This record gives sequence, C-alpha cells and structure tokens, in this order.
Amino acid sequence: MTKQDKFRDCLKEIGRCLSLPHLKLDVSGECKLNYNNELDIQLIWNRANSLQLHSRIGSTSSIDDPSSAYELLFSMNHSDTEMSGGYFSLDKNDRSISYNTVIPLIEVDKNLIMNILTNFIHFSLNLQAKIRSELSTTQSQQTDRGSSSRGSLNPDLARLLSARRV
Repeated sequence: MTKQDKFRDCLKEIGRCLSLPHLKLDVSGECKLNYNNELDIQLIWNRANSLQLHSRIGSTSSIDDPSSAYELLFSMNHSDTEMSGGYFSLDKNDRSISYNTVIPLIEVDKNLIMNILTNFIHFSLNLQAKIRSELSTTQSQQTDRGSSSRGSLNPDLARLLSARRV
C-alpha cells in the first residue's frame, strides 16, 4: 500500500468520524472542504509524499488600491514566525488571498493527519482574522483619505509637488 493510499484511507476515516462523507481524495489526489462557512480548504497529495494545504483567507477585491495590502502580505511572507513555514498567494482573477503550506509526510496515520488538518485550520483562521483586520484598516484609511482630500490636493501629493518646485 502506497502512502497516498494510506492517506486516502485516513482521510475517509476522518470523514466518517466527523460525519463528513465527502472528505476524500478525488481521482487527481485533491480534497476540498469548507470549515464552518468561514474557510475554504484544499488538500493535495503530491508525488513527493507530501501534503499541500491551501486555505482561502481573504480578498483584496473591496480595496480600491490594494498596494498596501500587498505590502503587508509580502512582509508577512518573509516572517517564518508569523507564517509557520507557509506563504501567501494571490489569485489574479478574483484577487483572493490564500495561505499555503507543504508538509512532508514520513509516516501517514489518522491521528497525524487529524492534527495537521486541525492545526492548519486554526492557523488559517488566525491569519484570516489578522488579514481582515489589516484590510479593513487599509480600506478605512483609503476612505478617510478620499473624503478628507475632496476639494484639495492629497497631502502626500502636495508635499511631492512642493518639493519639486524647489
């Protein structure tokens, strides 16, 4: 029995224990699930005997200028303590933010897979809360800048223009 077969069996068993019969790998080695209507998760078994985990944790689609959000994501990507070995990615079509990680599996058993999945969900939810907080702050700042600058130059732009005159 291959590790992928063992993983497939473990996932089915976890699905039975949690009353989630759809928790199983499809023919391409992927499994998608939704946690409490809060988090979309994708598990992918790859040929290198490792498990790829992806969770959709937010979106920049409601932000007019997402550059500050991108800056936050890039800076967090470089912080191993904040990211626990994972990384963010962005979908260019819908501007969704995903948290991704790859876990090499030397052994495969139900308890290990359950722990990996549980930890990934909790970590993703914490990142989701942080990103939502940061994105709402970014959106508020953009809204404030837009309303306060009506009828006058943006203060940053005014400083830049006055500096060029010198």
